[in-house]
Amino acid sequence: MKHLPYNTLRLSRIATNVVIFAILFNIAFDLLGLWQNQKLRFIMSANTPYAEAIASADRVDLIMLISGISLIIVSIFSFTISAIWIFRASKNAAIMDPYPGRIRPGWAVGWYFIPFANLWKPFVAVKEIWNSSFSPAKSPITPATALVGFWWACHIANNIYVGGLTRKQLQTDNIELFMTLNNAMLASSVMGAIVGILFIKIMRKISERQMSWTGNPE
Repeated sequence: MKHLPYNTLRLSRIATNVVIFAILFNIAFDLLGLWQNQKLRFIMSANTPYAEAIASADRVDLIMLISGISLIIVSIFSFTISAIWIFRASKNAAIMDPYPGRIRPGWAVGWYFIPFANLWKPFVAVKEIWNSSFSPAKSPITPATALVGFWWACHIANNIYVGGLTRKQLQTDNIELFMTLNNAMLASSVMGAIVGILFIKIMRKISERQMSWTGNPE
């Protein structure tokens, strides 16, 4: 029996920690939005001296800018580790089930960067990895397990929700509406946490199955 080239279980443990950190960081950033709302109310208060309001606004802008850049960096790092896992799991799956029509490992990651195709193709790639890992005798194009399907549905829903709120925040000049949108962003933290936890479960289950198939040491 062939041995698989990658120990995805070891990598999945690292990815789990990174994804959890990204989830917590995202929650912290959205909570910071509530703090921003309080500061905005202070700045808009008629009792706040003009000079103090300007100084406070500058501090808030700087903190939110630094936090936003940090969130982007954390998100990129989390995606990179997850993408490496997807690539390696796809490589392993191709050996377990050498189906010629499957999505290649490079494209299992690459489809995330192709507009419109990224709404569907990455899901197909993970579905094929799952099917080939758990049922090599079956075609990888068979319907996805409920776990994979629910993960991707939550992922798409969260992206649409966050994208819509962010677009409105960038377009509005109404401070009250901006603060309302800040509050609404908290829901995205919950949705994002669900997406992350589901992906962790998928990684662990696939990785455990792949390592069991080869008998490779953990």
